[in-house]
Amino acid sequence: MQTATLRAIAKWIIVAAAFMLPVFAQATSSRIINRLHPVYPANFSSETGKINQESSAPIPGEFDLEQNYPNPFNAVTEIKFVLAKDSRVTLSVYNIVGQRVENLISATMPAGSHEVRFDAQSMPSGVYFYKLTVGGKSQVRKMDLLR
Repeated sequence: MQTATLRAIAKWIIVAAAFMLPVFAQATSSRIINRLHPVYPANFSSETGKINQESSAPIPGEFDLEQNYPNPFNAVTEIKFVLAKDSRVTLSVYNIVGQRVENLISATMPAGSHEVRFDAQSMPSGVYFYKLTVGGKSQVRKMDLLR
């Protein structure tokens, strides 16, 4: 009886392999096509072969909050943001339940790029959010603290 069961299993393996062969061939051919015709971001310049950084600048009168780096992080991370004009800025960190756990900036800052170092040595692991408020508008990003 065991021999009949093994034969049946072997038969099903052969049948399944025959059906899967076209799927493997298609996956291989799409990988080859992706190598021949890579997808570039919208701000990629084919003339220079580089990503145009100017297109990621904020629209005049606005601001841009970037993702912290590194993320996830262990104790210290950098938060960058860009201001289009001199503005009153508030940058705060919140825990997962929405409680403010740290106020990093609350001041008037000049236009341009800014970088803030966030030291979370005394905080437990978890998901946190940082919120940049400029002129009544806000942007929020998520960061993960791992110990």
